[in-house]
Amino acid sequence: MDDKNQRFVGHQKADLIKYCVFNMQLCSLDDFIHFQSLQYGNCFTFNTSDLETTSIGYKSGLELLLNVETEQYSTTTPSMAIGVRVSIHNISEEPNPEKDGVNISPGYETSIALKQYNIERLPSPFKDHCLDYHMHNYYSNEAQCIKMCLQSQSLNICGCVDPSVIFISDLKHCDFENKTDVCCLDDVQNQISGNVSMCDCPLSCYSTSYRREISMAALPIKSRFFC
Repeated sequence: MDDKNQRFVGHQKADLIKYCVFNMQLCSLDDFIHFQSLQYGNCFTFNTSDLETTSIGYKSGLELLLNVETEQYSTTTPSMAIGVRVSIHNISEEPNPEKDGVNISPGYETSIALKQYNIERLPSPFKDHCLDYHMHNYYSNEAQCIKMCLQSQSLNICGCVDPSVIFISDLKHCDFENKTDVCCLDDVQNQISGNVSMCDCPLSCYSTSYRREISMAALPIKSRFFC
């Protein structure tokens, strides 16, 4: 399915997000930016403008009421599980729901408590030989650098790029239904996995990770459906 049709059949922002509060203040649909995921379709990023809160506890965080439109799920959905995928990431990094995300089920109130870890490494001549990607003109972090290297190698060797890695609209996408394309992409990934030096992507001097604690409680039956 091409990007236009995938966006059309996926959840629309106004249909999915019914209520939003951040730091005990109402937020709007304008606070969410759309991006496309090959596996999960329409995704929406909150807090691209670096909003902050000085308090702890769920009342000072982000609270959402979502309508997952269970009656509209189709057989074209890559995963037939009903619900949403939540990915929590640093504002300087691109979201990666396929690798770093949690599934949220409908019919429940789900709370996610976070603990943030900041890592600072030292550049050359220290052994980490890290790179400050924030000062880099092309990549925001090590992971993005590796993905772009993978796409560059795929384009050189296979003549096309992997649409599931990073969306690049002006380059030919490999056809996942074409055995030659798929096998070629696999070979490129295996080459890079076996020889990381193919990509000049040192560790990031500054990185952020999050430890999550998730709790769930079933909603009353009468509260599970809304318009």
